[in-house]
Amino acid sequence: MAGCKRGVGRGGWVYNEDILNPEGKTVVMQVEEYQKIIYWASNGLEFIIKDTEKLEQIVLPRFFRHNKINSFVRQLNMYGFHKIKHNNFKSTFRHESFQKDRE
Repeated sequence: MAGCKRGVGRGGWVYNEDILNPEGKTVVMQVEEYQKIIYWASNGLEFIIKDTEKLEQIVLPRFFRHNKINSFVRQLNMYGFHKIKHNNFKSTFRHESFQKDRE
């Protein structure tokens, strides 16, 4: 994918800085085909993983060496993301520097 910075994180994970780095662009949420799987909350401050199965099958293998939601969540935690408790969505995450339309 053009414009994506890649690196190796702890444990040998290959990660895409544009996805996880709060200072990077939010590539995954901008890809139209993924917006039913992972998308921005209406407030633009959080993102929601709606379909963890499809995230594991379709999205994660494209950007990472792994395809497990638990590994992805560990990486989110490593970068300082916090899981938000909402009644409607169980997989909602927030980082103060990771916001919709913020460069």
